[in-house]
Amino acid sequence: MKSLPQLPQDETTERAVVAALLAMPKLFNDYWAILLQGEVFTHEGYRLVVQTMHTLYVSGQKVRLASILKALKQSGNFKRLAQSGIELEGLDVEGQVLESQQDCYHLRELWIKRESILGAQSILTAAYSGGESVDVLSTKANQLADQIGSGMNISREKSTKHYIASALKRIEAAMKKPNGTPGVDTGLKKLNNHFGGWQNGIILIAGRPGMGKTIVGLFAALSAARAGTPVGYISLEVDAEELLIRAFAEGMMIPYEDILNGKITQQQFGQIHKLAGEMEQLPIHFYDEEPRDIEDVRNLLIDWRRRHRIELAIIDYVQLIEDRTQRGEYEVASQVSKKLKKVQRRLKIPIIELSQLNRENEKKEDKRPQISGLRSTGQLEQDASVVILLYRDDYYKLQQAQERGEEVVLDYQLELIVCKNRNGRVGTAYIYVDAATNRLVDYRNQLDLGQQPEGSFQYQPVEKADF
Repeated sequence: MKSLPQLPQDETTERAVVAALLAMPKLFNDYWAILLQGEVFTHEGYRLVVQTMHTLYVSGQKVRLASILKALKQSGNFKRLAQSGIELEGLDVEGQVLESQQDCYHLRELWIKRESILGAQSILTAAYSGGESVDVLSTKANQLADQIGSGMNISREKSTKHYIASALKRIEAAMKKPNGTPGVDTGLKKLNNHFGGWQNGIILIAGRPGMGKTIVGLFAALSAARAGTPVGYISLEVDAEELLIRAFAEGMMIPYEDILNGKITQQQFGQIHKLAGEMEQLPIHFYDEEPRDIEDVRNLLIDWRRRHRIELAIIDYVQLIEDRTQRGEYEVASQVSKKLKKVQRRLKIPIIELSQLNRENEKKEDKRPQISGLRSTGQLEQDASVVILLYRDDYYKLQQAQERGEEVVLDYQLELIVCKNRNGRVGTAYIYVDAATNRLVDYRNQLDLGQQPEGSFQYQPVEKADF
């Protein structure tokens, strides 16, 4: 590999910053974070001097050349200073405070460039040697990107004026939405009215097996895509092919099992072909492959956002994401949740995480779930802006009827128990689901199953669970 040119540095600016801090030590309050506690200095002498100056300043001592030299002698670093070749004469009269902040940012940008070059060189060396797996190289690349991003964001505070302008712009955009829904269309009037659509943040939708998590996730994806919103769907449990057959069932109002088992007419098959052609035009992107490590999921979401401009992501389901840096179910789930929250904040889009619940509710007479039933970790609830628990009483009615050999009358009701809502009220949305055709609707008569009382969204307090 060819040798690289000298790493970017600027000793003249390093000296200017040290001189400015010497002239006005209180600038340490504003500049120390920008200077990364002195790490941005490449010249050992200037780094020693500025770190000694900071130690004197925070301890309440006077910051003068004499006190700096005295402190260096006491710490045993005076010899290192002398060997560095730094010229201290005149430093105390060179300070120019006016441009010093820009000089600090300039030094930090040079540090970022150096870290980028060294990190990339390390990755290239590992790749050329062939001794590292692709997974390890991917992890190193992501760690380097995070390190660079963190360095760029330090002390880049935005003014209150900036945030006020941003907030007003957001309000104005919400007012101009044609359907009155500022967020991503949920496909359900009750949820749109309650949440204003899916909003920026993590939306955790959890339930036991059979409650309809995948039905809800796929419905959210199709509803958003039909409204023109680009969607990314990561399916770690169900093949994308199976999801699309479910979508055909929903669109045709034909039982999913009938389509899957070929129990349809030629005419219906032709209608499915037509529906498939319409679905090909929807801005929805599926992923159901390996690997499923959090770093790969992260990269995929960032890539989808860059290439397809996705405005909604759905993960089915979150406990199936792995983390090769962790061991143990709790540690993996906690780190996955934290990393998903981090990428969500970067992408600034709603991410719906479908989640499993543990078996504790199955032991109770009232099997309605509680937030304490979230499987693996409480970190999922902590990182979410909204938590919705699913409950479908028909599931348990069918179980009992099968056990007793009895007929059962289904009510098709699906309870969406909103037990956390960072930006609004909690409560329960009563909607209706035909699990056979994967259809979700606001009101029962929309399922064409006969006239029965319509459901409603009832606001009510929800007890917090103890973790």
